Amino acid sequence: MECSEPFLFKVPCESSIIVLSLDIVRGLFLPSQKIQVLNKCKKLPRGAVWQVRRCLRWIDPNHLEGIQYVELIDKLPNVKEKSPDWYKEVREKERGIYGWYNEQTETDCAGIVLHMPDLCNGIPRFLWWTTVPTLLIAKVLAHEVAHHLQFTRGYIFSRNENFKRDWQEEAAADRYAFELITRMRKNWSYWLGHEAILVTADTYYRLGVNRWKEKNYAKAASYWDKVMRLDSDHTYAAHWYWRALDMLESDQGRSRKPDR
Repeated sequence: MECSEPFLFKVPCESSIIVLSLDIVRGLFLPSQKIQVLNKCKKLPRGAVWQVRRCLRWIDPNHLEGIQYVELIDKLPNVKEKSPDWYKEVREKERGIYGWYNEQTETDCAGIVLHMPDLCNGIPRFLWWTTVPTLLIAKVLAHEVAHHLQFTRGYIFSRNENFKRDWQEEAAADRYAFELITRMRKNWSYWLGHEAILVTADTYYRLGVNRWKEKNYAKAASYWDKVMRLDSDHTYAAHWYWRALDMLESDQGRSRKPDR
């Protein structure tokens, strides 16, 4: 379902005209509103819950059928013996986790968990009420909805799908998210949001280069980490991020060596 341009919604009340967004009006009636957005964060950016609900309105309501909640957390659960293998591996390698899908079981309903610190890192405060966070959150939500489709109906796009490897399902989920973002960007406000993401990512990249030249490798890595979260397709950020971490580790190793 695609949201259209904002329009004039006329109310016959003393010739007054209330300007409403079609996106908001539809949100009053869509099944996505049945999904609970549970805020478990101690400190959440303003408008985050509203942004999640706006993202849900872009996703086909039929694809959301069965999902009962979207949980927002700021602290990852501890690794336990019964934790999924992928979760153990990611935590062990200290990689970022944007979110995951919880399958329905005999005791728990289906839902999506979003790890807000990793998801929001890099979004400037003044952009939080724009389409920038909407696009970034929608990308993760759509990916997890694709996993929900695979679990509940056995396929994401067509019944002929046959995923023999985990990476194949991940690739299909990425494609599902990509198609949603492509559709969203046909709306001019989301096109501007996408451009703002690219400009912000490029600004962080240049700031990282400046810190690298100053040999402030920790700050450089921090900026390039934000670039990767905003623009996963950035050509150089990942390479220089790991280079900065290597340089930082080397400097710390030299500082621990006793003077002779």
